[in-house]
Amino acid sequence: MSKKQKEALVFVVNVGKTSKEKAENETESFLDKSKNIIKQVMERKIFMRPEDIVGVICMGSNKTKNKPGMENIQVLKDDLLVPTWNLVEEVLALEGTEKTSNWVEGLHVALQYMKENCMGRQHIAKIMILNDFQEEEDIMEQFSAGTIKAEVLDSVSSELIIIGKNPLDEAHRKELNLSEKLALHVCNMVDGVYEEIDKYFWETRFYKNPPVNPSAWKCELRIADVKIYTSTYVKVTEPPPFPSWKITTGENSVGYPPDGGNDVKKTRELVDRYRDITDPEEAIKGYKYGGKFIPFSEEDVEVTKFQGTTKSLIVRGFVKQEDVSIEYWFGKGCHVIVASLGSERQFYSLLTAMRDLGLVAIVRKVYCANSIPKMGVLFPRMQPGEPACLVHVSIPFAEERRVLKSKPVKTLAKNLSEEQKQDIEDYIDAFTLPPNEDGEVELFNPGSFCDPCKQYKWDNLSHRALNRVPLPPMDKALLNLISSPESLIQKCKPVVERLKTWVEPKVEKPKEKFEIGHKIEEIDQETQQTEENLIRAAEEAEHEMKRKEDLFKEISEATTAMDEDLLNEM
Repeated sequence: MSKKQKEALVFVVNVGKTSKEKAENETESFLDKSKNIIKQVMERKIFMRPEDIVGVICMGSNKTKNKPGMENIQVLKDDLLVPTWNLVEEVLALEGTEKTSNWVEGLHVALQYMKENCMGRQHIAKIMILNDFQEEEDIMEQFSAGTIKAEVLDSVSSELIIIGKNPLDEAHRKELNLSEKLALHVCNMVDGVYEEIDKYFWETRFYKNPPVNPSAWKCELRIADVKIYTSTYVKVTEPPPFPSWKITTGENSVGYPPDGGNDVKKTRELVDRYRDITDPEEAIKGYKYGGKFIPFSEEDVEVTKFQGTTKSLIVRGFVKQEDVSIEYWFGKGCHVIVASLGSERQFYSLLTAMRDLGLVAIVRKVYCANSIPKMGVLFPRMQPGEPACLVHVSIPFAEERRVLKSKPVKTLAKNLSEEQKQDIEDYIDAFTLPPNEDGEVELFNPGSFCDPCKQYKWDNLSHRALNRVPLPPMDKALLNLISSPESLIQKCKPVVERLKTWVEPKVEKPKEKFEIGHKIEEIDQETQQTEENLIRAAEEAEHEMKRKEDLFKEISEATTAMDEDLLNEM
């Protein structure tokens, strides 16, 4: 993967008179929605793109602070800065005013601001305008789309993103006012993007890894003596782990310097079995097996390194696709392999033959020289609207395979009646996700929504950075990602009621209630009975001991008599 490109983003937000108004059946004004969007974008930059820089410009402000001198337009910071939580708090503290301005002048100020502060920096310049486009027509008539286009194209290469109140699609073109028509025209002329504010809010609601330019793994695909030059790209892989929790010790940390005045210092010492400190230079690394230490020097490590392989992708054979069971697929993800320039004819001929014959290729892959070889399987994929490619999935060696023997499960299907079988089918049909217009399942589509647990952690970090109150519960939007749709729940209720009739409810006898006096009397009876048993056991033990003593006395007397008889005979 190539390095992420840095961004310079300037927000142009309307805080004027019209931005305070709330539409019917809505609890937030346009300004509130705009502040939430700016907050969400800055949060993601703080967490995931800390090298990006941002700026904020307010239209319709009570203050006038900008180089071109446009009235009622305020630049919050003189320079583009790395987003901080203090800047987020300033944005959230913005309040609506009674002043007015227009987005064309705001765009002019943003372009000049971007040119002054972004010139010479290796950043992608972006301008985001958040406006409800309620300007008066006599004011907007003095501007032309051609003039605005020329100013945008002549400035620093800036991408234009406009966030508006209403949709500007074909179905709503007749309802647009002059300001909205001008904004849409400018967007089309400069290849900008227009988004409805409610829709864009949900697009920025979830944390997503920023896109990067893919870097190809180029290697020739060898089939006997045939070489096909290919490029491999990562298609699916494991997501990066959540960043580890770290304790900061900088001068800007809370509680720095420590109360004692002395910093905590960590030292590393090597000790032997007698707790004597040993010089690290005299120590040899090793392993412990079976209670015995086995030294392993650096020379031993060099000798045991795997060597002798070269970068390669070699086909070992072809098998039927159904012979490669899904249980053998493993690895961190999959890759797509496409043809490099000059090998298209050979590559597509191979794909067509594999598809027509229903075959897949078993390959041996060595990523780089002296790396461990791995086995994989190549599936041909030729779909309309997609580039023809081979999909590479790893498969295990024999030693890596684990066979799990499952216990036999007694099925109840044979004991079900026809009516009960029909209820099961109805339950499955009721909980089946409905298809969309294209015939594909839209809800819970793999890769279409983010990990709710990881999103919740990001939300908690953001909340703790801005507040000192207890953490809130998980947001409803995150819960909806892992909850069954309400429509399916309502649809399956009649079927669930029928399934409940299968189970015969167990009649539980009510527990007897005892009065306090009755409980005490019962406990006394049990205690008395226990004492009697102990006394009886003690008497029996005493009787047994007495019997053993008498028996021992008899044996002793008999032995003494025998000894005396023997002495007399001698």
